[in-house]
Amino acid sequence: MVNERLYRGVCNDHGLCPGPDESYLRDIDGLISRLDRGPALPLSCAASVSWADQPEVPSQRGAPGRFYAHAAKAGVTFHFHQKRAIGRAYDERDADQLRAAISDREVENDLAADLLANFDPVDEETTIAHLKTEIENPTKLRREVGDRDIAAEISKAQFSAFMWECLPEQDMHSFFDPQFEVATYRASFWQELQVRSSALFGRDRSLNVLRLNQSHLDAAGSLDGLRNRLCGVLRDQYDGLNNYGFLAVLLEPLTDGGRDVQWELAADLTLYARNTVRSSSKTVTSARQNRRGDDGVYPCH
Repeated sequence: MVNERLYRGVCNDHGLCPGPDESYLRDIDGLISRLDRGPALPLSCAASVSWADQPEVPSQRGAPGRFYAHAAKAGVTFHFHQKRAIGRAYDERDADQLRAAISDREVENDLAADLLANFDPVDEETTIAHLKTEIENPTKLRREVGDRDIAAEISKAQFSAFMWECLPEQDMHSFFDPQFEVATYRASFWQELQVRSSALFGRDRSLNVLRLNQSHLDAAGSLDGLRNRLCGVLRDQYDGLNNYGFLAVLLEPLTDGGRDVQWELAADLTLYARNTVRSSSKTVTSARQNRRGDDGVYPCH
């Protein structure tokens, strides 16, 4: 099988111990068939990507961390897209890519020269040596070893990262995304999200403001009555707010039986919003049906 030969060849070249099962080989067969689009990246690059969430692992992640710290001391920070370019430069140990990323950020010349002079990506041998050590003596297991083939698991994880890195993004999206449509495909995640879920970007109800004063408390008859009605308002407002929308409740001084109650009401509404309104839609619907009173309000105490 072409996929098995490629898998074993890549892993063996880097001293790993491949042991893919048949289901894994079937899963990657469709991906491997797309590799004729361009050359593959070295496995060490994929290895550094795979270990990106392990700060203590001697991968490429520590080196960019030092880079960012150095830049931050001079008051220079980088946004997400710039960090992706910088990470790629470290993964591929390419000073020209780093120079281009620094230029894109328009870093002052002296600092740019200093950052480039301290470019210290981890070499391929160190990355591969770490992988071998993890195979022999794994340190990051979420479950006990038992009868698991750790070498095979690590090899599959690395090869999967390798495949992800060396295939064009559109190929990866078309393979993994069941809703992929080439006619509407957008390389940018945000543009793709706008095409598929435009409602998420609506701003017609991004900020709602509710102002309460003593007349609302008097009309409700009691603090409990006002609190319950407001819980219902919060629930309905939450359903209608835009994605990342805000609801502000402005409370003027309120008294009930000679007692100042605006802070108590503010605390109750905050707790209700945090613990009840943010529940899943199914839970909220059930709670609404079960808790609505005869007068159409929602008790929240």
